[in-house]
Amino acid sequence: MRRFSGTVLAALLCSLAAPGSTMMISEAFDLATEHDPAIPQSLAIYEADSRRGRQVTGTRLPQINAVGEALRSHSEVEGGEFFLGQRAEDTGNRYSASLEVRQPLYRRDWRARGRQASALDSQAEVGREDRIQRLILRVAERYFAVLEEEENLSLARAEQESLRKALQDTRNRHEAGRVAATDLHEARARFDMARARAMRADSALQSAREALHEITRNGFAELPRLSSEAPLPELEPAEAEQWLELAREHSLVLREARQQEEIASAELAARKNDYSPRLDALAGFRYSDSTDFMDGQKREERLVGLELTVPIYQGGSARAARSEASFRHEAARAQLSRATLETERRVRQLHRNVLADRAQVEAAEQSVLSARTAREATATGYREGTRTILDMLDAEARLTDARRDEVQARFAYLLNLLNLRYEAGLLEPGHVRTLDNLLEF
Repeated sequence: MRRFSGTVLAALLCSLAAPGSTMMISEAFDLATEHDPAIPQSLAIYEADSRRGRQVTGTRLPQINAVGEALRSHSEVEGGEFFLGQRAEDTGNRYSASLEVRQPLYRRDWRARGRQASALDSQAEVGREDRIQRLILRVAERYFAVLEEEENLSLARAEQESLRKALQDTRNRHEAGRVAATDLHEARARFDMARARAMRADSALQSAREALHEITRNGFAELPRLSSEAPLPELEPAEAEQWLELAREHSLVLREARQQEEIASAELAARKNDYSPRLDALAGFRYSDSTDFMDGQKREERLVGLELTVPIYQGGSARAARSEASFRHEAARAQLSRATLETERRVRQLHRNVLADRAQVEAAEQSVLSARTAREATATGYREGTRTILDMLDAEARLTDARRDEVQARFAYLLNLLNLRYEAGLLEPGHVRTLDNLLEF
């Protein structure tokens, strides 16, 4: 599987297709990388997640702190050699400044923290890949939704026009006394229902286009249609077990869950070392000025040395933190187990759906041929007077339904195939571009 490099998302943002009068699905994807509101969010999430590992590794690097003070002080002194045993009061300003450089030399939890930082970086990378693949799915779903609704509207209008002609023919026959009034009423009812379906189809198309426009800013461009002649992409590999093996290795859901378990495991290992000694190297400079006082002085110090800290008791917070880490690790392990089972179930289900959709496409194609032949035979019988208007209307409805089922089956096959690749962690921008070969104007 080709891994996405660290700059893929930025490169996608630069891969922009300008809005125009026509738009292939690959162009819709390029526009979505520029205009989808989720893109800035994805970039921000990735940058935020990538900083988590740096926060952990930063604890091993030098720390520099500067402190300055300016204090107004009033003191009362009684006795002492300087004041000859007398009581005295003194008021003035005190100034101090310090600069300290601290370099951690030893922490027993460093190895665990290193594992945690690596897992956090990997988790950020997985999250970025997941958002790219989800963008591919989002574009495909909305683009195909427009194509499907356009097909539905075309079929609805064709059905409406066919029923309009049937209604006019029935009206003429009724006026000539050749058919009963019930046939006329039936034809009018069928026409009214077809007109309502066309209105609903038009509304659905507008909604689908608005959804596509939301992420491409070009949702009202002319789109091609899904070719009925172009062969659909094959399911490769063909066996469900092969897809399961791929998902176990590449699934983004499982990879994210594994990294989360590793993060929790490293946190638990680190918390077990909270009572371990810590050794730091120190270097510093301190300056103080209390000359406003009778016994005041200016003082400068330069410090170099080692500092050893041995935690003894922290009010129970360390033990509570270790217990929390233990429970979170247990939860992460349970989540990994759950994610594995759910991913395997989804892969099996999508594999079955893809196979069923392919069979449905083939069956629908044959159904369209049969319905078209039946419609022609019924039309001939109607003209010869051996079939009624109801027979004609039923034949027309069966043909429309068969064509609609074929369209739905082809789009369902393509979307389920993309979803299967996503569940297996194999969905890439190149898969969108191959879909262009299935489209025609």
